Amino acid sequence: MYSELVSIITSYSRMRQLAHEFEFGFEDELEIKEMLSSVDKGIDRFTGVLQQDCMYTAKVECLQLQLKLIRLGALMEEKVRAYF
Repeated sequence: MYSELVSIITSYSRMRQLAHEFEFGFEDELEIKEMLSSVDKGIDRFTGVLQQDCMYTAKVECLQLQLKLIRLGALMEEKVRAYF
């Protein structure tokens, strides 16, 4: 489970970096801000249940985070396509 957490955090960090660096300011988009905040909270929950050794709950949190990352990536792609 810890390797999944590392993978999620790595992917999320790249997305956050892209959102921050993109010239038209992804981070100013309300929808993107809400999704970034949601992923932040999900990572905190996932880390918490891993520390409590609740593997079933950790797996559920992991899957939810992966879905959120997919949605965030799709949303960012949509915004980029609309911009160009």
